[in-house]
Amino acid sequence: MWDIENLSIKTRVLIDWNYIPESIKISDDEELLIVCSRNYETKETRLYSFSTETKMNYAFFDTKLVIDRFHLIASRKAERLLFLSGEQYKQYDLMDPYRLTNPIDASDLFEKIEEKQIQEPYIIRSDKIIYFIDGKLSIKELVPYNSDDWIKYLRKELSDDNSITSPSKKTIDFITDILYKKNYDPDKKIFEGNILKWELESDDKSVRLTVVDYNFHIKKWNTGNAKKQLDILPSLKNVNSKNI
Repeated sequence: MWDIENLSIKTRVLIDWNYIPESIKISDDEELLIVCSRNYETKETRLYSFSTETKMNYAFFDTKLVIDRFHLIASRKAERLLFLSGEQYKQYDLMDPYRLTNPIDASDLFEKIEEKQIQEPYIIRSDKIIYFIDGKLSIKELVPYNSDDWIKYLRKELSDDNSITSPSKKTIDFITDILYKKNYDPDKKIFEGNILKWELESDDKSVRLTVVDYNFHIKKWNTGNAKKQLDILPSLKNVNSKNI
């Protein structure tokens, strides 16, 4: 369930009772949820992957390493879970998020972007990495735009022979519909994802961002009281006895 008031998603997934969830990530296509959890008695980390639609657990992965950060990348090409571990010497690894086996060393993925080691803080969004080097801001492609180039890089450069999961039929149909729909309007005010539908509403007083979530049980968008909204351009009243 989406809570627009504090910009968070609430959902229920089952993890082992002796593990405490520490952080989560959702893929760009909103179909995969990764949960990173920790058992403080055994000092083990466990990663879980779940379907956002069915809440089904695809796989889990155990490690003695402390995972500092993790990211889902290339969700529309050949999806991979990238995770960073290690205290003194950072280690980068890739795995198929649907199987979570056989971690592949991914240090080259960062070395090919920057000769100097990329330090914290950095941001990975939409397969791009945003970081500072010597006080200068850089934004670069972490994943090649062409899916064939990405797969070739995984296979030949990283020796990644893990399975490759192609986009679901629903995702392919959605992208194809946008590409070939003659009346597609990039300026439309309603944006539908797989689990959320966003809409901009406006009047003389304010501009509101509203969101509803998809009910997979009845296969319809929730309406009525289920709609959440947030004023993103509110009217200001009684400011120095003036209305703005």
